[in-house]
Amino acid sequence: ANAEVADALMGKLNESLVLQDINSCCEFLNTRDYIKRNIHCVVGYGMGGSYALRFACQRKRLRAAVVYYGRVMQPETAISDLFCPVLYHQAGKDHWVPNQDLDRLRAAATEHHKRVEIKTYPDAPHAFCNEHRAETYRADATAEAWESTAAFLKTCFHGT
Repeated sequence: ANAEVADALMGKLNESLVLQDINSCCEFLNTRDYIKRNIHCVVGYGMGGSYALRFACQRKRLRAAVVYYGRVMQPETAISDLFCPVLYHQAGKDHWVPNQDLDRLRAAATEHHKRVEIKTYPDAPHAFCNEHRAETYRADATAEAWESTAAFLKTCFHGT
């Protein structure tokens, strides 16, 4: 309905159940004959990006995670458990995700020798890929981010 309703609903989510649901999706894909087992990635936007990053720190058989302007958990503790490469798309004018959080993510990735790429779109606001929000949608940044995502995933799935 609107941002206030979305915030209220997000506040009621049970994180462990959300992560369990994402894991169940991966396990379901493993039951399909036409899908290679454990050749998965997660991609999320905003809140979904936050969960994609958290999930990448718990599922050992994940090939990649792509995070579009998602909140960063306490990276100092979680990134040590990161199991796959991550591409993070940062909205340069994002007030939802402070720059300090991404600085901490960079530092934790370096400290734990994890592959985390952060691509910044300096003039883009939070939710710049959401074409249903005319006030934030940026077609040029969205196209650039999608091209980066496709290239990143090709490197993560190369040879599979």
